[in-house]
Amino acid sequence: MPRKSTGADNAGHTPDHVASATQGLNMLRNSSGADPLRRWMRVLRALQLSALTLALVSAAGWWVALNRPGTSLDELPAFVSGLVDTLNGRATDQQGLPGSMVETQPERRVAAPDLQLTLFDGGTVWLTTRRSSVVVVNFWASWCVPCRNEAPALERVWVSNRERGATFVGVDIQDTDPAAQAFIQEFGITYPNGPDNTTRIGTDYGVTGIPVTVVVDRTGRLARRWVGELNEQQLAAIVEEELVR
Repeated sequence: MPRKSTGADNAGHTPDHVASATQGLNMLRNSSGADPLRRWMRVLRALQLSALTLALVSAAGWWVALNRPGTSLDELPAFVSGLVDTLNGRATDQQGLPGSMVETQPERRVAAPDLQLTLFDGGTVWLTTRRSSVVVVNFWASWCVPCRNEAPALERVWVSNRERGATFVGVDIQDTDPAAQAFIQEFGITYPNGPDNTTRIGTDYGVTGIPVTVVVDRTGRLARRWVGELNEQQLAAIVEEELVR
């Protein structure tokens, strides 16, 4: 009567098919051992770090927004989204890359969005009342390093051209009023500035990162848009060309 196989012969040898299966199992164990485990742990740690960063940024954005007069709960999601984009370096939009200018020829220019800005000193600026002037609108924040770098240049070009028909307006976004006013005092800025508490002005002008500088010509049309930091020579040349046009 034949005996059932026990996986080894009488001499203690393992059959070839059993040995192959055992070898394959060992290889599988080795290939799915410490290295893949470490890789998965690194992935999990990266995900945890990303989630923590997003939570911290969101919490900071909500705290800042809640402490800014005029910001409502309905406007907080857009505020936080803009803050995340800025911190991620997304100072771009459909019209340009950082450090680049988009110029529109006069025959193709469109009307600039209306701008009504309540200033830090309590006054109000209306873009519609600035017709016949070349208007430079600069979007900034006190914590923005490129904004701090270009602030002296903006003030100097403003002082040099205000008697020639140039008007400068600063729009402070994603900031606190005390920090913004300290920024204005630190750099001796004398042209009108005010906070975009509702983010509506920034949205109307397509601002997704700062600094952004927009030039409106004498007829109230969008002439130029600069994304990123401006130096004095660049800004002076832009203003001069529009003033003499």
